[in-house]
Parts: sequence; structure tokens; C-alpha cells
Amino acid sequence: MIQGIGDNRTEDDKFRALLYGRFGEHQSSGVPGLSAGYSHNRIPSISARVVNFGSPSFLDLSIMDSPLRTAMNQQSLGSANEATAFNPYQPYSQPAQTNGSGPSKFSYSEPAPERYQSGPGQPAASERKWPLSNVYWSISGIMGFREKWSLLLFFIFGGALSAYCLARAEFFNWNRLQDLMSTGEWYLYRPEPYKGALIFHIYSSIFAGFWAPWQFIPAIRRQKMHLHRLNGYLTLILLIPSTVAGAVIARRAFGGAVDIQAANYAQGILIVFAAIKGYSHVKTNTRKHRKWMLRTVAYLAASVTAKLTKLIASKIVSDVGSYYTIWTCAEVQFLQSIGKGVPDFAAAYPSCNTDGDLSKIHLAIHASTVETPVNEGSAIREVSAMVLFVALLIHSLGIEIYIRASESRNQERHGFVLEPRGIDGKPEEHP
Repeated sequence: MIQGIGDNRTEDDKFRALLYGRFGEHQSSGVPGLSAGYSHNRIPSISARVVNFGSPSFLDLSIMDSPLRTAMNQQSLGSANEATAFNPYQPYSQPAQTNGSGPSKFSYSEPAPERYQSGPGQPAASERKWPLSNVYWSISGIMGFREKWSLLLFFIFGGALSAYCLARAEFFNWNRLQDLMSTGEWYLYRPEPYKGALIFHIYSSIFAGFWAPWQFIPAIRRQKMHLHRLNGYLTLILLIPSTVAGAVIARRAFGGAVDIQAANYAQGILIVFAAIKGYSHVKTNTRKHRKWMLRTVAYLAASVTAKLTKLIASKIVSDVGSYYTIWTCAEVQFLQSIGKGVPDFAAAYPSCNTDGDLSKIHLAIHASTVETPVNEGSAIREVSAMVLFVALLIHSLGIEIYIRASESRNQERHGFVLEPRGIDGKPEEHP
């Protein structure tokens, strides 16, 4: 409760005047904003620092020190009538000057340090040189990002994953699935259990991949914790079973060669392991939870990088012109039946002109993106394992570099509060 002798102002007005130093009629002390009629036991414990944000006196309550409290204690000890009383606003203001009838007026002899002329975590004014910097930092502030490049990285990587999942939403149309998949894949996925696992993998992975990047928007984590938790649980519930289903269809993915199986299993193991580790730390160690969840999404997003790299690698393989993959006559004949074969099947594949089991007769198909659809499918098969391994390597290295570069923003739970790392004096761990 803030009370003044003979003062009938509201509590909010008194509190605001106390912070901003506007008690002109009670300016009996040399301390701006303090009245001789106020005792230190009636004033709440408040500490702040004046920061120049373009307004005469803006209080940044996130920068905690105690000049006001010191001034209040000095006043209560009998320094109210001293002309040289402590001024908590130095060096950013001159002593208060009043005309006896209005609020105090301050003249600022020097600006605040440049690091205090911007919001918390934002660059100084001199660093904002490019034209759209104000827009960039406004969006960054709304979303809660504090590092210089966090918003850009979120749009590039998180946005790419969500956009990729939205683009793959056309796979929900079951009637177009065989046309949307790579050449030759649909034939291998038709038998059970691959067909059911494929459907579940497509639906669950698209939803999980779209929702996952939203977990890393700081504003949602800080202001809508219930939404952050709900989205996290839904993502994990979909992601882990989706990865298991992906391991089932990996046996037939892109021809089912051993190298592509190994690449898919490696990605699945990394995703599931990181997700379980992240979930295990959700209530015990917030710092480790953040790290493992970042790794989980990074391993998941490797599929996007692999997809983009595959387009380039298949062109390179086609230009080299000396790569072949193994297909069965049954696969080639199925493509011929759906209009993705060659004009003269018998002449192109004479070894398939037999009444025997075509699934046991194998062909060497030239890998080329400029010939028939079968040759294009061969080029895709040839590079699929390589691009996924490379994508996993890139994402694994990249996320470790980012985690260590952003350690200063890592936080840990102390009771019900998230505090910066190292606040308890414990050495930093790098899991």
C-alpha cells in the first residue's frame, strides 16, 4: 500500500509517480520521486533501471538492481533534506528540477549506453543497417526470438519442414498415390503389411512434421505453456509410431536394396532415440529437453534435405551415364501396364518374354533422367541411400553446432522458474 500525507490520488497514480519520479509537490528530498511523507516500510520492494528507449524515462524491469531501494533507505534514515541526496537515475539524468507547481522535469545530459537503447536481446541501433531491419526485429520480438539469426534460421529450416509437409498433403488422395510416388515404388508397396504401414506412415509423419517446428517458437513456450505441451505430446504420439511404420516399409523402399534399408533404419533409430531422451528430460532438466528435441526435429528434417539433394544427384548420375540398378521383369511389366513403360516392351527387354515367374528375372536398368520413366526411376534408386546418409550427416553436424552456439540462451528449471544456464554454479554439460 502506497500512502501519502494529504494525497488523494489513486493507487495506480501514486505507484506510477513513484517509479517515474513525478511527485513535484512532495519533492522535499533530493531524490526524484520520493516524498518526505513516505516511509520505507510502506513502499514495495521495487528495483529498476532507467533506460533510454526514446521516451524521457522508460523503466526496464528486466535489468534488476536496487538504486531506488537504496534511495528510499537513505531517505528513511534522515537524508530527506539533504540537497545532495542519492540520485538513482545518474548518470542518465540531471537532478530533478521543479517549478513548484507541476511535476518534475528532467534534462538528460548524456544518452544511455547503446546496448540499452534496444529491447532485450536485440542489437544496438547502429547494427540495424539494412532497410527491413525494423520489420525483422518486430517479427522476431513478437515470436519471442532474442538471438540475431534465430528468426531467419527458423524460417529457413522450420519453415521448410512445415512447407514440405503441406506439399506432401496431396498424398492423402489415395487414388493418386501411385502417380505421386517414385516410379516403381507402388508395385512394391501393394502387398500387406507394407500397404497398411505406408498409409499410416504418410498420414502420421505429415502431421507430426508440420507441427514439430511450432514447438520452437519462444512466445508459445513462454505465454502458452499448455499449448506447447499439448502440441508436443501430439507430435510425439504421431512421430514415434510413424517412424516404426517407416522402418517396416524400408524393406521395399526404392527397390529394397541393403544400402537404402540401412539409411532408413539409421534415421529411424536417431529420431526415436532423440525423442525418447528429450521426453525423459521434460520435467527434470529443461536444458537437456531442449537439446534433444532440437536433435529430434533435425533428424526428421533430414528427409527434406535428402529430397532436394536427390533431384541434383539424379541429374549428376544421369550425366555420368555409367550407373545401373537392378529391377525385376515384374516391376517393369507393371509400369508398362499403367503407361510408364517403353513403346516396345518386347524389344527393349527380351529376357522378360517368357511364361515363367517374372519376379525372379532381373534386369540391369540404366540410370538416366532423360530417357524413359523406368530409367528415371533407376536414377532415383541409385542415389536414394547416398543422399539420405549425406543429409543425416549434415543435419547431425549442423544441429550440434547450433546447440553449442546458442548455449547462452539455454535455460534450466529452478522451482517454477526458468533461469539462464549456470545460475546455480554447476558446470555446463554437453549431452
